[in-house]
Amino acid sequence: GVELLPWFAIATLLWCSRAYYFDLAFYLGKRTRIQVIIMGLAALLNVILNYIFIPVYGLLGAVYAAVIAHCVAVLLSAVVGRRAFRLPNIYTDVFKLLAATLIMVIPLLIVSDGEGILRLVLSIVVGAIVYLGGIYVFNPGGVRLTAMRILLKMK
Repeated sequence: GVELLPWFAIATLLWCSRAYYFDLAFYLGKRTRIQVIIMGLAALLNVILNYIFIPVYGLLGAVYAAVIAHCVAVLLSAVVGRRAFRLPNIYTDVFKLLAATLIMVIPLLIVSDGEGILRLVLSIVVGAIVYLGGIYVFNPGGVRLTAMRILLKMK
């Protein structure tokens, strides 16, 4: 149940990081065969880890296996992809986004204690406000200037 959600979120984050950023190096460098090999290795690792983890941890073991396999795929794509095509550095902006997310978690832990639609709505509103405040403060990718330009065009 609920204990799976954070692990699914991590697996999804890793998958998206690989698919929508690191794998671009293979497309741009016209070296997609290497990408296929990396994905094959990650899939094989996932199958092996499922075989080991599921009997011990059950459904949670499958999620652990997916997280580990996606992590390996991201690392391989990042390292090997640099040889195919050098992508711009995004680590500073990723750190800023993670900081905004971590800051958002603190009030969510306080507000989301309980059940019901009111708690859900309150959690969404508080989470969005705190996260957007963090984005404004940390300014990843120069988003503050972009937001100001959009707001000025709306007037």
